[in-house]
Amino acid sequence: MGIFNRKKDELRAEPVDAIITAPSNTGLSFKQIIGSQTNALALSTVFRCIQIISDSLAVLPIGVYTLDGKKQQHTLDTVWRDRDNIYSKYELLKNLVQSVLLKGNGFFYLHRNQDGSVKKIQWLEAEDVTIIYNKYTGNRQVLYYLAPLISEKKIEPVNMVHIKMYSHDGVNGISVLNVGNRSFRLGNTLENNAYSFFGNGCNLSGVLSVASSLTPQQIKDIHKAWDESYVNGSGIAVLQGNMQYQSVSNTAKENELLESREFTVKEICRWFGINPILLGVNSGASYASLEQAQNDFVVHTLLPWVECLEEEFSRKMLKPSEQANLEVVLDENYLLRMDKKTEAEYYSTLVNNGLMTRNEARGQLGLQPVDGGDDLIIPYTDVTQNKVNNDKTKE
Repeated sequence: MGIFNRKKDELRAEPVDAIITAPSNTGLSFKQIIGSQTNALALSTVFRCIQIISDSLAVLPIGVYTLDGKKQQHTLDTVWRDRDNIYSKYELLKNLVQSVLLKGNGFFYLHRNQDGSVKKIQWLEAEDVTIIYNKYTGNRQVLYYLAPLISEKKIEPVNMVHIKMYSHDGVNGISVLNVGNRSFRLGNTLENNAYSFFGNGCNLSGVLSVASSLTPQQIKDIHKAWDESYVNGSGIAVLQGNMQYQSVSNTAKENELLESREFTVKEICRWFGINPILLGVNSGASYASLEQAQNDFVVHTLLPWVECLEEEFSRKMLKPSEQANLEVVLDENYLLRMDKKTEAEYYSTLVNNGLMTRNEARGQLGLQPVDGGDDLIIPYTDVTQNKVNNDKTKE
């Protein structure tokens, strides 16, 4: 029997103090994750990768469609645009995806009407939700959530949208900052070294040696004079006859500082599944145009996210009676828009070959349907034959 058909007593959750199960261990504590998150976000590559993925998914049109691809008017349309919610649809999706990338898990709590339909979507920070999961309790698996900001009762999975992209057990998400910890720490180290080198005026470390003995006061005076004339001054140092300078550090070029930083950018992009060309790193790029790079980004980076979000939204946001015929869809074609000439040729080819109706093409272009535009057309010399005949011919 579906969750929405249960009796009121069956829907009442147990109090927390009656729970005997314990949350599973996922590795890093949230305190450690937040610390790693703060350090990683100081890297421009990490910040931009997270922005590109979350922004690209947040701008996608979202709606309810039939399984054969026809858009339907649905109450979820108004839920995403709820003016009483402090978050817009864009902010809800962006926060959800950012939480998954940074903390491993993203959560929406679904407030429902009496008939089981969703009336409000509430985003929850990952640290405000505890996942209770036991693989085997008797003959079945047990999964529920604790969220004190929502309720002191157990929250059933049907009322909690839970997104995770990396997981060992399929339930507890793992942050990319966890699995790629060494790469991010290396990036921070390189940035600190670059900051230290350039912040010091690109000056080298070295040793001033003097043939004769010096008193402590003379050493201090020479050090101060060197700093004033060379480090903080004109950059011209005057050495006396018995002094000799010997460098004990390498130049930025000798340390391959810039090359190492560029390598780290590519390494971080690999962790996030983004081609470095989208972050302005063009060395080694093999794309003939930016459009091809964008297509690669949609196919290899965004499509897994789109599929994950669509399946979870369809499972949790639609009532059981709707799930056999409807699904929640994020339209990734929104990101594959071409230049006007290519776009016109694309739709003309599909319409003229009977693969798409004029109204379907107009819908994708954001135009209103026209009368007679739902017929498939194949151009013939005889205009009476233009309409595709879908009637089965009797033998």
